[in-house]
Amino acid sequence: MSDRPFIQFIGLVSLDQKIQSFVNKKIAIDTIITEISIKKDTQEALLNEIKKKIIQLKKNVDVQELEMKILDEKENEKKKILSTLTDYKECQAIKNEVDAIQRLQVAQEKLVLDAWNQLENTQQFMVKRESESKDELEKLDDILKKTEQEKIAITDELSHLFAQRDEKSIGIPEEWLEKYGEMGQRVTDPVVPIEQQSCGGCYQQLIAQDIIRAKRGALMQCKKCFRLLYFPEIVHP
Repeated sequence: MSDRPFIQFIGLVSLDQKIQSFVNKKIAIDTIITEISIKKDTQEALLNEIKKKIIQLKKNVDVQELEMKILDEKENEKKKILSTLTDYKECQAIKNEVDAIQRLQVAQEKLVLDAWNQLENTQQFMVKRESESKDELEKLDDILKKTEQEKIAITDELSHLFAQRDEKSIGIPEEWLEKYGEMGQRVTDPVVPIEQQSCGGCYQQLIAQDIIRAKRGALMQCKKCFRLLYFPEIVHP
């Protein structure tokens, strides 16, 4: 048997291994791109949550200040009434109401201050977070740009390699290609060299007759793992 088809076949296997390495790189790059996209979305989601919180805190400030304004108006109304009264009991009753309002004002002042403190602290945090997020997004965009360029290069290389594969398949016995395809679905290394008269995949010892046939360029299959076997000396004499 001419060893030319066999050498072509081993060349095809080597090419497939190279193709698989590029496919793995492309998968890894797609994973990186997905992770970057998730990180960017997380950054934007965090900023949006802070913005929503600021809106809520502003509303709370308005509510607390409105309540303070209402209390101030009530106090002024009571004081005006008080200025017109002469009866002691009536005066005392209004004074008690004013005192009660003033106690509410003291408590409300604290609520207003707390509302403003929460708003200002969150706004300061927002400014800081926006600055950090901008830096982080710039870094992510830079990585994303380089990664996408690398993906384009790998995709182009894969197209070139697949075109080569079609050419290398010409002249190889169909039976070999079928066996190779079947084994390729079971293991990642369907074709392995014979090492020390054993299968390079599972180390099953070969019988003398199979070794002789392999040395003559026959495509052998391991009787244990069914990988396709070859002698490296045939490919690289």
